[in-house]
Amino acid sequence: MTEVELAVVTILTCSVGGALGAKNAKAEAWKGFVIIAVSMIVTMVMFTLLNVDNDVVVSLASIVIAGVVGAILKMSPRQTSLVIIGGLLFAVVAAVLISLIS
Repeated sequence: MTEVELAVVTILTCSVGGALGAKNAKAEAWKGFVIIAVSMIVTMVMFTLLNVDNDVVVSLASIVIAGVVGAILKMSPRQTSLVIIGGLLFAVVAAVLISLIS
């Protein structure tokens, strides 16, 4: 698989986790999906253009961007945190899927 295909699988899988986290937080699932998808895409584009290769900084920036997107969508911090946790947990699912596909 190419890097683009791997990125698409990761973004979709983590976004599904964000949607499930939003449902768990009594919010609309589409908001969780959008929060995770937008934060991952913005983070990926931003740090690719800046040529930053520090995983800790990228992860922290993604969490901050997810918080900002959650605030824009009028979600409470508790709801946004559950969306982020759902996205992080489904990153493990993405890793398993990628290892099975590749």
